[in-house]
Amino acid sequence: MMFKLTKIVSKTLSFLPFFIASLMVMISAEVISKYYKEIEEYKVLTLWYEHSDNEIKDGNNLQSVVEKIQSQLEKDVDKILQSEISEEVITNTSDKISPDAIIKGKPIKWEIEKTGSNSVVSYDYTRLIDFNNLNNQNREQVIKNSINDETFLLFTYQITTELSGKFKTNDIDTDNFNKFSNVLMVYLTGSDDYLKQVPYLRVENIYVFKEENGVVMSYPSNNKKYDSINYKTRPWFRATLPNDNNNKYSSNYVKNSKYGNTGLTKVYVDVNDKYPNAIRTLWYDLNIPSKGKYILCVDLFLDKISTLSKEQNLNGLQSIQSRLDLKDIWIYLLFSSLIISLPIFSIYELFGKNFILKTFNYHSNNLVKIKLQRETRHYASKDEGEIKFTIQGETKEINKSEQSMEAKWSFNIQNIQAGILNSQTLTAQKEATYSYEFVSVYNLNMSENKPQYRCIETWRVVIESQANNIQKIGFFVVKWDTNNSASIENGLDIKSIYWEKNYQEYLDVIKEQLHEQLLISDEKEFVAILDTNYSRRQNIPSYITGIDSLKQVINNSLYLKQGKIVFSEVKTLAELYKQGQVKAICTLFFLKKLVENNQFKNFFQTPINERYLIENKQDEFRKFYDSLDDESKLVLINQSPFQIMKYQDNINNIVTQKDDFSIISINNIPKLVTYSFTDNQYSNMGWISWREVDIKFYEELYKCQKDKGQRVENIQTYLTLKSP
Repeated sequence: MMFKLTKIVSKTLSFLPFFIASLMVMISAEVISKYYKEIEEYKVLTLWYEHSDNEIKDGNNLQSVVEKIQSQLEKDVDKILQSEISEEVITNTSDKISPDAIIKGKPIKWEIEKTGSNSVVSYDYTRLIDFNNLNNQNREQVIKNSINDETFLLFTYQITTELSGKFKTNDIDTDNFNKFSNVLMVYLTGSDDYLKQVPYLRVENIYVFKEENGVVMSYPSNNKKYDSINYKTRPWFRATLPNDNNNKYSSNYVKNSKYGNTGLTKVYVDVNDKYPNAIRTLWYDLNIPSKGKYILCVDLFLDKISTLSKEQNLNGLQSIQSRLDLKDIWIYLLFSSLIISLPIFSIYELFGKNFILKTFNYHSNNLVKIKLQRETRHYASKDEGEIKFTIQGETKEINKSEQSMEAKWSFNIQNIQAGILNSQTLTAQKEATYSYEFVSVYNLNMSENKPQYRCIETWRVVIESQANNIQKIGFFVVKWDTNNSASIENGLDIKSIYWEKNYQEYLDVIKEQLHEQLLISDEKEFVAILDTNYSRRQNIPSYITGIDSLKQVINNSLYLKQGKIVFSEVKTLAELYKQGQVKAICTLFFLKKLVENNQFKNFFQTPINERYLIENKQDEFRKFYDSLDDESKLVLINQSPFQIMKYQDNINNIVTQKDDFSIISINNIPKLVTYSFTDNQYSNMGWISWREVDIKFYEELYKCQKDKGQRVENIQTYLTLKSP
């Protein structure tokens, strides 16, 4: 009797996990469905932020939406330009174009939840905005004359006629914006399916730019203030420039249309926005005969936190509860779980248990994992010279494909001669019939000039079984070059040195994981996950996330990679400088940029430990200093530890004349590098990095420049010296 009771208890305890699992099945199924949907959405979001023309295999979602908008804009443009402007249009429409920020008609309050920005708009009016007001000229007459521009009148007539009466408003500001965005997107794409193709897509406005006078006509009319705008710096204008223009901004989905090219810019943060928002602009370059060049634009962005977005993704449990209308829901769940778990448990006991145990025991020694391990790493420095890298291994069959030897290192392959074998290595030796050696040399010396590479690494890839059998299946060389750009992934190049033929199918996915790992971590070993949907998590340090001017960008950006982030405001540097001890190399290009943007005096209010300016021409700092006003001169002399490395024709600088950077130490340990762009090639101010490879490179670059032996003077002494 006791035996039977014990057996019943044992079976009951064995059954309990099946019952609990079944109890959660209905809830977990809905939750899994929700997360699967989020993964699919993440693919589209990644495509949006990563600027790729290569669409996801499961559907050309983003491209499809872009093409629908391009098609609708082309129809509208064709309709407008084929129309003859009538007195009726002039009379009924000219009063709907507002020349300033004063709202006419019914005021509608907006709030964009993603940024928290507020504004007041009017759906029955368009507004003229001056995009060429850098020189503080009196442009009021230009704006007033633009009210009667035929193209502006026709566009205003078309859009207000098409959309009139379609907008529903209430007292909730965020609802007003979301409803406007939805109505305009439905009009541009032809249906509300766009949210299924590109979740969280929003449109804030649609506008037409006239190049001849630098005026923009924007819909809807709004009360925003636009100060110091130069249309030539706007990504949507630069996207229309010829391909051979160095200032051209990249675009995707570019195609030829009836009246000109159209495309979608890459992601950028508009520096004139009070609340930073990563946007992409769909542009249509219109070259209208006898009227000149116009650009039709639609500003698009993603907003995952809005109320509208949350309504589209109900919590799984809420979804289940909304479908169940039983008084005693727990009885229903328990009974359903019992029905599900009993047959599953019976099948497991009769057949499944023995089969699983036998299978597991039989294959236990064959379970393997793929590891990537760093073999060598050398940084550029004044003490390094030409570094010789050597990779050696053995293989059963030589892989002669180009993909397996991308790095094109010189190599030597020999047959392994048969001989007396040690018993411990008998199996491995029998399988290996060739030995190989790959060799390459890289110059990492920094004593005279800045080298091509910051760092060179080699990585080996091994398969490790549970029986501790290790087999090398490939090698990579990683090169970090010294170029600088706004792209966080630029400068990282990974190529295969050699790869085993039997594992060729894993080469691309493992290389991609190494690429992602290097952006994420400085760890010297990690385990590969052979899943193309797998993504490693980023971990941004607290001294970055605590910077007020970066919080919005970090919270609203899905495309950020760990280790490096771009910034768009000068005040970000000042906030970072307060984090620790700072030493900096400053360029005249950067100082002139501060003066042009009226930020010179404020920037130097934050004290730092060391700051050097390197002269590349005789007396070039003296000429710049003489051009400053008296107050700015005092700022340089009295409030900053500023020293000049004087120009000497017998000394070549390692730091180039456009390299403006700083190294920030926290508790006397270098933790950050900032790099400022000194021209208008990029829409951002520069980048911030906490990668070891960047910190070590710029630290060494800083030391090498100081060791060049140039004459160094403070500003007062420099100014008292006579020019040669």
